[in-house]
Amino acid sequence: MLDLRLFDLLMTDVADDDLKRDISTQLGVQYLSESTPAQSEMKCNRGVVWGVNNRLFVPMSVGLDAKPVNVHFLVDTGAPVTYLCRKALRALGAAESDIEKDGFTWAVSVNGVNLKVVMSSLDKHFPDINLLGSDFLVTARCILTVNYVTKTCVVELGARHAPQ
Repeated sequence: MLDLRLFDLLMTDVADDDLKRDISTQLGVQYLSESTPAQSEMKCNRGVVWGVNNRLFVPMSVGLDAKPVNVHFLVDTGAPVTYLCRKALRALGAAESDIEKDGFTWAVSVNGVNLKVVMSSLDKHFPDINLLGSDFLVTARCILTVNYVTKTCVVELGARHAPQ
């Protein structure tokens, strides 16, 4: 079994302030704001290619127990699972005692897709970043489209068949 706490990603070019300001502005959605029912049911999520390292960010509606919130995810096809940072977990109403448990997982809904997520480790290079991992992309039958010319990306959920 893979120890998910060992996963790391060199992420020194993106910080929490970037999510709240520049990335939120480019996405047109405020980071960790309350999500609407329409946002929760979106099957085509438009994102941006951001920064000098061309990182893919998409907004997704994430729900735990309380009202769902808009979480900005870095799309990482190399991440085996989806990670949420402490700040996002707190915004979702996760119990502080659970946040302090090493390796704890949460059952959440990401745009209507049920998924188990892990907390971004504080001792790794992405403690403040939410990663949308390959587990979500496979489970939600996603098609990922990236346009580096227009600096946009799209995560389309629920593909019925593979594109030709």
